[in-house]
Amino acid sequence: MSSPMDDYHMTLAEIAKELGVSRQTVSVIEKQALAKIKKQLGEWHDEQDNYSNSVIDNLSYVLGSNWIARL
Repeated sequence: MSSPMDDYHMTLAEIAKELGVSRQTVSVIEKQALAKIKKQLGEWHDEQDNYSNSVIDNLSYVLGSNWIARL
């Protein structure tokens, strides 16, 4: 299933013209935005790993260390 945004693409030049800035400025903004997204995803992934490890540790404590083998 595709979204309306799948077919909507703009070049750096088109974005720059729309915003009244240079293509280089658009490129810098794009790189900064992607870096922020990457950082946030990394932090989210780390939080998920920590949560998963905590759940596994708690299950191991409650059910015994070989609980996975019993599944």
